[in-house]
Amino acid sequence: MKRYRLYLSTMKIQSNLTVIMPIYNHAHYLIEAVESVLNQTELPQRVLLIDDCSSDDSAAIAASYAKHYDFIEFHQNTSQMGLNRILNEQVASVTTEYVFFMASDDSIHPELCEVATGLLSKHPEAGVFSALSNIIDEKGCFVRRYYAPIVSLKPIYLSSAKCKKLFHSDGNWIVGCTRFFRTKTIKEIGGFPEEMHSFSDTYVSTAVLAKHGACFCPRYLSKFRISGENYSLRVMRNSVLLKQIMQQVHKSFIQGGYLTEQEANLWKKRFTLSAILALFCGNKYFNLVMLKDFFPNKFPLAKKMVFFCYPVLSIRNHFINGMLLYILMRPRDLLQRVYRYLFFTLPCRLRSLNDDYIRGADE
Repeated sequence: MKRYRLYLSTMKIQSNLTVIMPIYNHAHYLIEAVESVLNQTELPQRVLLIDDCSSDDSAAIAASYAKHYDFIEFHQNTSQMGLNRILNEQVASVTTEYVFFMASDDSIHPELCEVATGLLSKHPEAGVFSALSNIIDEKGCFVRRYYAPIVSLKPIYLSSAKCKKLFHSDGNWIVGCTRFFRTKTIKEIGGFPEEMHSFSDTYVSTAVLAKHGACFCPRYLSKFRISGENYSLRVMRNSVLLKQIMQQVHKSFIQGGYLTEQEANLWKKRFTLSAILALFCGNKYFNLVMLKDFFPNKFPLAKKMVFFCYPVLSIRNHFINGMLLYILMRPRDLLQRVYRYLFFTLPCRLRSLNDDYIRGADE
């Protein structure tokens, strides 16, 4: 490893980038994650590995990398802090222009850092970058492509006005496992609100793009791993917590001036539909009484339609429930998704059919 370290330091350019990787019991995947960072065509200036009191060998693996690579730093928490608190604490010390928050069970394409920082550098007004991702299973085998609206067929900068328009017509199109921030925009927002739990990153990226605009690249540059019961899934199955998060995010969008009240209400309605779908399909205890308490009273017509459809929703089939909710309550969204798939997603997927990164071939 020491010889390889010298090779890296003498042969590769280092981007003005910090990678922050929180770790919790991901020893089986951590080597793959860190190696994917070391294999970048442009290395980050700093890599921060933060172990949050893992009970497996994660800390030992991370410490070994820090010992052999000058630009890798390892920190081990003395008590468990949780994801958002770790990110907030570490981002405060970041001095590089860009920052990337990477999960310790994912891996990234060798060109991701170069593409992201290159496009952000070309468009200094942009606050965030994202690309596309594949989904892999616990063994690293390709499962499918991560669904997200593809908003352009070429690398592009989108102004804040254009970003908000796309956000309201297509929903969230920023893919978290490819998301790079301009560091000052994260600090400007105030970091990741802990009370928003697993939705804090979506809130932050939406606030940043609403204020500064965003860069997008239609390439599959990351592998997002589905590995059992993760934090996001646990949150999506908790109706009480979801309602609290929805109210907090809605309030913060308006108070921060990121979205108008009308725009925030549209987000809230979309969030409600997505949450209902997740609750019916992921929480067998979710019932009509809980649904009545969950649905905001400010959407009376939508509320009546959901209650009318309760017998079908209670079947708990993801596809049927999703189609029913969108057809009855957000038909324009469904039409927009069909349009986006035919004219953006499908051409992009056809173009990438022979991509070795997607097919899982060796780089």
